[in-house]
Amino acid sequence: MKNRFNEYKHVLIIPIYGLMYLISFAMVEKTVTRDYSVLHTKLDDLIPFCEYFVVFYYLWFLYMAVTIVVITLNDKDDYYKTAVFFMTGMTLFIVISAIFPNGQDLRPVAFARDNIFTDLVKKMYIVDTPTNILPSIHVYNSLGCHLGLCKCKNIGNKKGVRISSAIMCIGIVMSTMLIKQHSVVDVVSAFVLAAAVYPASYKTDWVNKFEEIKVRFS
Repeated sequence: MKNRFNEYKHVLIIPIYGLMYLISFAMVEKTVTRDYSVLHTKLDDLIPFCEYFVVFYYLWFLYMAVTIVVITLNDKDDYYKTAVFFMTGMTLFIVISAIFPNGQDLRPVAFARDNIFTDLVKKMYIVDTPTNILPSIHVYNSLGCHLGLCKCKNIGNKKGVRISSAIMCIGIVMSTMLIKQHSVVDVVSAFVLAAAVYPASYKTDWVNKFEEIKVRFS
């Protein structure tokens, strides 16, 4: 049992970090409630509101969970790389939110249609505030999921995995703008951040790096 735990204890990295992230995000959310920079471009006004894409917005949670489980069960090195990608970007997001309070004013005052999808959007608006949106973590982590799945040694070369993941990733990216939860600025900045973090995440032997850290603190 002990050997089994030692073999898989690395999977605790993401859950532990996730808890720390949620606490940090909650603190930022309570702090940034007014006097923030509004992110709004002319391109945002050209993008129509489409409540149907809220489905993809909610599917982000399932996409994240499935990706983490799949990568956990496949390869330790891939797990570390994906974890570093997520943690680096999410930490930088908290830092940005703290030093550059931001938000948006894109949400519609009234909805042209009344259906289950607009109801889901209304519920999402209550839970997910229009502040602390730069860069979009929905977009950044979706890119991380797609990269993680496509680079996973045992399944990354499967066409079905790549296509289904790409559809999910693109759908989620589009949803952030089509349900007016994020500005184009948030989306573009998420792509820029992902491109900047990618080399350090995927071109480093994190298995050995984490082993070195454990030796130093043991």
